[in-house]
Amino acid sequence: MGYHSGFAPFYFPLLVDRTRVKVDAEKFALAVQSEGIALGAKYGCIVSTWPWAEDLVVDAFIPKNALDARDNSFNLHLNENYGPQEVRDILDAFDKVALAYSTE
Repeated sequence: MGYHSGFAPFYFPLLVDRTRVKVDAEKFALAVQSEGIALGAKYGCIVSTWPWAEDLVVDAFIPKNALDARDNSFNLHLNENYGPQEVRDILDAFDKVALAYSTE
């Protein structure tokens, strides 16, 4: 892939439709990442899941929607310097992985 200096200031969350692919979001993301695409395969910023924050939680609320979104998505890293070639690289990687893991 073209421009990437190890830092992507923007990210775009992508939901994985488990009815269309036979792997979970993290496995799908890692396969895309192995094609050279910068992304975060697992989002970990849900405070209620941080062991060190247990004493700070004042109720037994479980953020089901946040946990579901975390478990069924990953973050595509983007940089404002990306151009047509980077877009093509990303789309080609997604097509390849989606085809490999397709349920259809």
